[in-house]
Amino acid sequence: MKHQDPSSSLFRTSMLTIVTAALLVLTLGACSSGSDSSSPTDPANAELTMTSADVLVSGQSVAGQTFSQGHGEGSSTRFEAELMLNGQMAPGQMAWLEFDRPMGMGMMHHTGRVQLHDDGTHGDRVAGDGIYCLEDFKGDYGCHRADAEPGEYNYEFYGEHQDGHESNHMTVKVTITGQ
Repeated sequence: MKHQDPSSSLFRTSMLTIVTAALLVLTLGACSSGSDSSSPTDPANAELTMTSADVLVSGQSVAGQTFSQGHGEGSSTRFEAELMLNGQMAPGQMAWLEFDRPMGMGMMHHTGRVQLHDDGTHGDRVAGDGIYCLEDFKGDYGCHRADAEPGEYNYEFYGEHQDGHESNHMTVKVTITGQ
């Protein structure tokens, strides 16, 4: 096999052709791989955003406020959050409420997670409007019962896109004092 002289123009042209072909293969491979072929409508690129979250007792927001035990007794606690997908209302997604509430007598907090709904049930007033709700009539998660334990109630709201990606989280706090 005959070796080319590195100073020859034929050698430089051959090397330039090889490098150009390699770059072309790498560029075409990256464009067609699908791993980075995103567009604004691609679900993997969708931006799900929680734009508001609130806790309401007797139709009034109690977010960030302090109340005595029994405030709103006989009412329900309504948990409400709004989701947007790429700047538009986002029906058909999942919305969650994680709660952390006192258990009383110096015991640790009780935590859990419940689903909010946008289907005209569970206190949701209009199905498919991107506003997700849960109406707590029994006081299972809320802070409105007469026997609500004093302490801080933390409610963390967030959405989940159909592909499993989470939105931003929003936290609402309510403090209950003894009577």
